[in-house]
Amino acid sequence: MKKILVNGTFDILHVGHILLLNHAKWLGDHLTVAIDTDERIKLKKGDSRPVNNVFDRAFMLHNLKAVDEENFRNR
Repeated sequence: MKKILVNGTFDILHVGHILLLNHAKWLGDHLTVAIDTDERIKLKKGDSRPVNNVFDRAFMLHNLKAVDEENFRNR
């Protein structure tokens, strides 16, 4: 089994995210998506982000057909 890992913010899901995840899934048999923590997003994108907390982002990703597993570390 070929496993693929993708990492990102995935805060405001858009068509580019879906295309990326579908392509990543096409490359292997099992797609895991690692999600940046809320703290990391705030550092990278500013105090007004994330729009969606890590639990909501994980829920949205979990419900996409291409995603087999989502993974995050919340401190």
